[in-house]
Amino acid sequence: MKYLSYTLLAIFSLAFFSCVDDYELTQDEDTVKLQEKQTRVEEFAKSVPCTDESEWDFAPIGVKACGGPKGYIAYNTTIDTVTFFAYLEDYNSFEEIYNEKWGISSTCDVPQAPIDVTCEDGEPVLIYEE
Repeated sequence: MKYLSYTLLAIFSLAFFSCVDDYELTQDEDTVKLQEKQTRVEEFAKSVPCTDESEWDFAPIGVKACGGPKGYIAYNTTIDTVTFFAYLEDYNSFEEIYNEKWGISSTCDVPQAPIDVTCEDGEPVLIYEE
């Protein structure tokens, strides 16, 4: 039991201090980290080819400085969606912190939500209402 307590304390300490270290990053380093997180989300979402449109859905991605999503991403529902949404939340949370930390501004328009996903040449394509 004592070992478990020390292990949990070490894990929480590491998580806390890694967050503190993130605050010390430069804007260029934060930008690279943000891009890496976005790439991880996008690659995981499209880790299987788009062959059956019924296996695809979409989710909001990114955080505008004035609120709301920057856009939408298609993902295959047969992937590990728990991991996908964890990656997505990590990216969105980091972008929200990034925007505040670096005083990022954005337009306050609301991006149009897609109505469906189709497959074209093995790639998912979001469909929007005309």
